[in-house]
Amino acid sequence: MGIDSSADAAPPPSANASTTTVAAPVAPRPDAARRARTEPPERTPTLPPIRRAPARLAPSVGPEPAGRTRLRLLPRRGPLAFSTMDATSLPTPRRSARAILIDERGRLVLIRRQRPGRSAYWTTPGGGVEPADATLEATVHRELAEELGATAVCAGQVLRLGDGGAHGVQHFFLAALTGIDATLRTGEEYTDPGLGTYDVDRIDPSSREFESIDLKPEALKSFVLEHRESLVARAAAARV
Repeated sequence: MGIDSSADAAPPPSANASTTTVAAPVAPRPDAARRARTEPPERTPTLPPIRRAPARLAPSVGPEPAGRTRLRLLPRRGPLAFSTMDATSLPTPRRSARAILIDERGRLVLIRRQRPGRSAYWTTPGGGVEPADATLEATVHRELAEELGATAVCAGQVLRLGDGGAHGVQHFFLAALTGIDATLRTGEEYTDPGLGTYDVDRIDPSSREFESIDLKPEALKSFVLEHRESLVARAAAARV
C-alpha cells in the first residue's frame, strides 16, 4: 500500500524541540534478494486423506491369551468410536480330533456313512473337542468308544488340516486298534433313522477298493495314499 505524504506529513520542528534521529532503512544484501527471488515460498505440509475403515474388523483366528482385550471398530456414526471386548467373548475356531485307526491286519477301520438321498462316503472315527477333554488324544479315545465301542493305542498326531475358518481345525492321530464291540456304541446317530446309517468298514489302504472310495476330507485320503506303508508299520509297532 502506498503512503499519502500530504496527509501524514509532520510539521517542521521548532527551534526548542529536541530532535530524534531515525536510522535509514538498510538495503537488503544482493545475495539475500537473489535467494528470495529464486526459492519457492514455503508450503504448509498436507496430510493424506483419511481412509474409511470397514464397519467391523474381522477377528483373527485363535483365542487371545488370558487377560488380553481387543479393540473392535463400531459402525461409524459421526466420529469413529471404539469399544473394548474381552478376549473370552470372541468366537474360537472349532477343533476336532480323529483317528486313522488301523487293525491288526493293517486295515483301516472307517465309518461308512449313508444319508438319505446322498451317495455313500467314508470318514474316520472322531469328533469335536469337548470342554471335559483334557487333551486332543483324550478326545480321540472318547470318540472311539462312542462311535465304535473301540479301544486303541495312539501313536501320535500325524496330520493337521484346516486354518480355523468355517471348517475349523482337524487333528488326525494314528491309532492301533486293540478291541472293538459295536454293542457299546452310543449316540443319537445310531437310533435316529433320519440321520442315515453308520456302518463300520475295514479296508486295506493298499487296495484298489480304498483308492475308489469317497473318503472325506479329500486331503486325508491323499495323505494316507502317500504314507500308507509307514502308517501301517507305525501302528503295528505301537501295538507291541
